Amino acid sequence: GIIAETSGYHYTFFGAALLGIVALISLLATREPSIQPIKQDSQRSFILVAAQPLLLVVSFMGILSQFANWSGLFGFIPVYGAQIGASSADLGTITMLSLAASVVAALFVVPLVKRCGNSFTILLGAILMGGAISIIPLIHQVGLLEGTMVFYGLGRGILNTILMSLSIQAVAPQQRATAMGIYQAIYAVGMFLGPFVSGSIADSFGIATVFYLSAFFCLLIAGMAYFPIILKQ
Repeated sequence: GIIAETSGYHYTFFGAALLGIVALISLLATREPSIQPIKQDSQRSFILVAAQPLLLVVSFMGILSQFANWSGLFGFIPVYGAQIGASSADLGTITMLSLAASVVAALFVVPLVKRCGNSFTILLGAILMGGAISIIPLIHQVGLLEGTMVFYGLGRGILNTILMSLSIQAVAPQQRATAMGIYQAIYAVGMFLGPFVSGSIADSFGIATVFYLSAFFCLLIAGMAYFPIILKQ
């Protein structure tokens, strides 16, 4: 946001590209521990993993979560912020606060799960994220919106981390890459539908309706947190 205000929007893209190159170099320096492969039919193995009930439930929750993410933080929250007077720097701060809070929240998911369980952790993340989204239409000051995005980011970080963890929990270590790929492929539906559907809804019913729908999806996630298959984990 600061770069956009001082030097122009195009420099933000150059900066993002530079950081991407740095991240790629860092990734090349990492080493993945080797896992003994299992010998079985790849198609049958894929079907068995894809049919795991826990993976399917978590993937559906991922669709709802990503719909809210891409309708909100990466969709209409910046639009709403601009409507209430946020500058380019303010919009950058809004995104930064949310993402920073997500990183912090992710660090505490493991101890939270050990202490309170998977279901409560999902419930907490959904309430924080959904609650923050639901009050956005009532906010008319940029500072309050920035503060709200901290709670949004905490919920987002908790949900993303716990759902990703659960997606590979019911499969063997050799099949976790497959399970993760299936999970990401399914939740990508929410990433696509979020902006697409929300745009039509915003045109027809207003931006506030987009936020309320996203909050409702978070409420569904909170309810699904206490499905028996989640409670057993």
